[in-house]
Amino acid sequence: MEILKRISLKKRLILLVLIFAVPFQLLTGYAILTGVNKVTKLNNEIKGIEHAKRYTNLIFLLQRHRGLLYIYMNGFSDPKVKEELLKLEEEMNGYFEECIEKCEDEEIKRRLESFNKEYRELKLPVVLKLRPDEAFRLHTDLIERFIKLLRSEAIKHGIVTDPNVKVRILADATLLELPNLVEIEGQLRGLGSGYLAKGEITPEERGRIVDLYSSLNSYENLIVWTLKNASLKGVQEELQSTRQSIQRLAAIVKTLFLTGEEGRINPLTYFNEATQTVNRTFLFYDFLSLKLEKFLIRVRNGAVAELTLTVLVSATLSGVALLFIAKIYRLTTASLDELTRVANQVSKGNFKVQAKIVVPDETGEVAKALNFAVNRVNETVRELRRTQNRLKKLLYYDTLTNLPNREKLVEEVKKLRKPVICLIDVTNFRFINEIYGEKCGDEILKELAYRLSSLFPGRVYRLYSDDFALMLEGEEFSEKRLREALGSIEAKPFHCNGLEVSVSLTAGVCIGREGSEKLINHAEVALNEAREQNRKVVILKESELPKQTYRRNLELLKELQSALKENRILLLYQPILNNSTDRVERFEALVRIKTKNGEILRPNEFLPIAVRAKLYHELSRQVITRALADFRELPFGVSINLGYPDITSKETKATITETLSRFPNPHRVTFEILESYSIESYQQVREFIKKVKKLGCSIAVDDFGAGFSNLKHLIELQVDYLKIDGSIISRLLKDKEAQVLCEAIVSLAQELKVKTVAEFVSSEELLRKVKELKVDYSQGNFIGKPMEIEKVKKLFL
Repeated sequence: MEILKRISLKKRLILLVLIFAVPFQLLTGYAILTGVNKVTKLNNEIKGIEHAKRYTNLIFLLQRHRGLLYIYMNGFSDPKVKEELLKLEEEMNGYFEECIEKCEDEEIKRRLESFNKEYRELKLPVVLKLRPDEAFRLHTDLIERFIKLLRSEAIKHGIVTDPNVKVRILADATLLELPNLVEIEGQLRGLGSGYLAKGEITPEERGRIVDLYSSLNSYENLIVWTLKNASLKGVQEELQSTRQSIQRLAAIVKTLFLTGEEGRINPLTYFNEATQTVNRTFLFYDFLSLKLEKFLIRVRNGAVAELTLTVLVSATLSGVALLFIAKIYRLTTASLDELTRVANQVSKGNFKVQAKIVVPDETGEVAKALNFAVNRVNETVRELRRTQNRLKKLLYYDTLTNLPNREKLVEEVKKLRKPVICLIDVTNFRFINEIYGEKCGDEILKELAYRLSSLFPGRVYRLYSDDFALMLEGEEFSEKRLREALGSIEAKPFHCNGLEVSVSLTAGVCIGREGSEKLINHAEVALNEAREQNRKVVILKESELPKQTYRRNLELLKELQSALKENRILLLYQPILNNSTDRVERFEALVRIKTKNGEILRPNEFLPIAVRAKLYHELSRQVITRALADFRELPFGVSINLGYPDITSKETKATITETLSRFPNPHRVTFEILESYSIESYQQVREFIKKVKKLGCSIAVDDFGAGFSNLKHLIELQVDYLKIDGSIISRLLKDKEAQVLCEAIVSLAQELKVKTVAEFVSSEELLRKVKELKVDYSQGNFIGKPMEIEKVKKLFL
């Protein structure tokens, strides 16, 4: 230790790094690199299995096409054969394109394109220029090249050379032996069916059947031998079932072709019998492939765990090393005492403490960094407290003032015939908060709520932080009364911590012709005008709204028209999680408009314009067509929102019927019924739901808990999903009443045999709570934010 005291801090740190840190980091780096390489190799093997599945499916389709074509070209006149061939060719066209599109290796992509070109020469009617045997041979050559590609992929991805014995056994059986066995079965099926269709068999053809029959038995025994030591659950049972199917085919072949009785069975009947064996062998392939993939994933996860442990151990040891360096550091300077003092204060929760820079050397830099970190923590703590306060808002009543809030106002304003909405803003509230503190500001808000309620009992609402609202009937309102009320409140000072505090109030009023949520928005326009013009009160009538409102509507109309013409309707998709399986199964389609200057418009901005401008049907048509096109080839469901105008529109209903007729899986489509517009006829809604369900689709009720309060209508509609309103879900962690309400909705849904979906699931804790309440599905930003279709494919396929 005496020697260490004689050398500088920098030299001590360099010495410490050389003696301990560098060798340790090198060893750790080697261990981490080894773990990363292992995980990478396993990921590569798993990818190889995925590639093999695609190629195997193509082999399956090609073999079936070969056999059916051979029957057809040998004169079998059953129209079902040609119909099946044409259907199969259409399916193969799409699958070839999908395989080529998903292929990342340029060399293999070129090979697949070449295979596809060869296959097109074997389709109807082009292939009819060939002799049946020639067509069969070309098919067989193409299939054999696919099998070679499958083998090369298995080797390239290292599956068949994996050091794990079980992996090699399964890989040999799945990727090397089973494809050859299936090809033998496929040739027996194709040739035998063709010979039966032709009505005679030559000695040479019988010899081919004999050779294939012998190979079938040999490969069966080879696979049995390969898998005899595979101690994986279910393998032997599946193998035994496959063997029985193979032996049944062998018996049929022996009876028909090796004993001279080939004329006693219909060619298509024989083809279907052989197909059962081919299908059974492919099922065995799928079973082994899945076993192999799951085994590799389990090994990969273990490797990831080992790698994580290595990193954690490395981090822990690095931390110990840093502590050792700190110990040496304290031997050379007293500045660390100051750093220690600050650290102790921070550990006790004092985030206002600052370290003094005793000496402007390395310790001074450390002190500056420590002060910066403490300031950041202090800012974070304050932000967390502000966030916690914002989360206390309830659905209908404000927790600070106990006044009803905006949601309650929106609900009650619809009940008035000639309503007047007055919004009141405390213009100097920010100044009050900054000078007297937030607590004082809250006390002033509570006192202001009390004074307003005394002047307008039962008519006061709190909307936002310092914004209040009055809801009056037309005959109750007068500008004079309002100005006198504001003046009396401002004239009497507020008190906080023994200090007098003055407030300044501004009001915006809208006099309406009928109650609706739009009236509140118009009152906000009036309040904004009062703020901008520094006026105490601004009063607007709905029939005399400001010109800028009309200009905005005109701008939105032009933007909507051009967006529909120029394909700027943007569809985003938000994932929906199955709470039982923890897997994303469906996505909700959310419509946006991307303006020419890049601004994103939300539906509440342009949907009312679309309805009034009679563009709603065209917008719905584009949304429905685009959404179904995006999900045509994806293994997920898609939900599409419909308003009441869609349900009553002949054009929209025709679009749904026409588009679904071309969609391969209508059962994956869900239509969500919105209550953005009042439902005038539940009979029309019921008829629409009945028609859509006949097409195979599902129906969901959106924002349940906020609308659809009529239980009779809900039962009659016979929907499939209830989407619990986000205002209820967002309060589950804080509000016992919200939890009781959610439990009641889930219980009702279970009685009706309807699935439930929680909206606005924004955190892991909220997801756990939703699962605890037995909600079936979850949707929200914690599950996934709305995204474009390309991102859906990238993240979830």
